[in-house]
Amino acid sequence: MDTVTPENVGLSSSRLQRIDRVMQGYVDRGQLAGIITVLMRRGEAAHFGMYGQMDIAAAQPMREDAIFRIFSMTKPITSLAVMILYEEGAFHLQYPISMFIPELANLKVLSDQMDINSEQVPLARPITIHDLLTHTSGLGYGLDTLTPLDAHFLQARMLRPDETLAEKMPRIAQFPLHHQPGLRYTYSIATDVLGRL
Repeated sequence: MDTVTPENVGLSSSRLQRIDRVMQGYVDRGQLAGIITVLMRRGEAAHFGMYGQMDIAAAQPMREDAIFRIFSMTKPITSLAVMILYEEGAFHLQYPISMFIPELANLKVLSDQMDINSEQVPLARPITIHDLLTHTSGLGYGLDTLTPLDAHFLQARMLRPDETLAEKMPRIAQFPLHHQPGLRYTYSIATDVLGRL
């Protein structure tokens, strides 16, 4: 990959060398097999680094055209986009998500998350953007059936790829929350909501 001199785009070459040391450290400690980093500024690549191997068994060094499987790495990408909007002043992290997605305004919370038929109580406070970023919103997911609520999410096919996020929001609003917003961590469909935001 062609890169420009970091100083040409307002960056420091010596400070960018820290990236190399940190990434190589991950490889040296066996935490990651191989890494590619690219840092862009003002539309130019100011830093490009390849570290480690793309195939340990074949002792194949990392290549510029390596293909990575990212699975749930869409979550940090979406969260980064949300933080860029936050940095640009589009909202505060403590804003209720219902300011932007009204369907999520009047959610209820299961009084006993292990009993789908338990009483549903009102929110103590609205779900905030911060809650969604930290998976403390109380939303379900449907990846497993450890709780009755997740079993219902799974049964309702909440992760269907054939619907838009706009179509998904009213479906999410049909379900109660596992717990009150901000109370504890529950891996959830929160990043889909952030994607809609």
